[in-house]
Amino acid sequence: MYHVVLILLAAILMYLGWQLVHCAPRSLSMLLPKKLTFTVGFTLFILALFLAFCSAFVLGSPDGILACFVQVYVGLWFMLASSASQRGSYEDERMLKRLFAMLGAIMVVIIATLYVPDPKVVALFNLLLVTTGFWITTNYLQILDRGR
Repeated sequence: MYHVVLILLAAILMYLGWQLVHCAPRSLSMLLPKKLTFTVGFTLFILALFLAFCSAFVLGSPDGILACFVQVYVGLWFMLASSASQRGSYEDERMLKRLFAMLGAIMVVIIATLYVPDPKVVALFNLLLVTTGFWITTNYLQILDRGR
């Protein structure tokens, strides 16, 4: 039951992160400096993903993983806050769907890493993550090429 709750909480965090990015006010993009907010967000995002992986693989701590996922979404919000005026456009919606698909793949791999103690299988998960990211990106580029 504990594992089901962990997966449910991760899915709820994903949904709340989606809503957080979509509900950013448009005036925010005019107030915040782009480079500063992107740098702060990127730093939080990368550091939190690394710490989530460490919590899963080294510590085996599910609550540490969830805390790092919250930090990932805060960093993502900071990264996307400077482009809040573009929310609602078709191009931005496609980009956000692809971004959250990649983030979902990262979350699945990190949670799966929690349950697998073998480093070789974890390396296989990471290779599958890279392949999934490549597929999402190429699929996105094929959609862009249709209109040309």
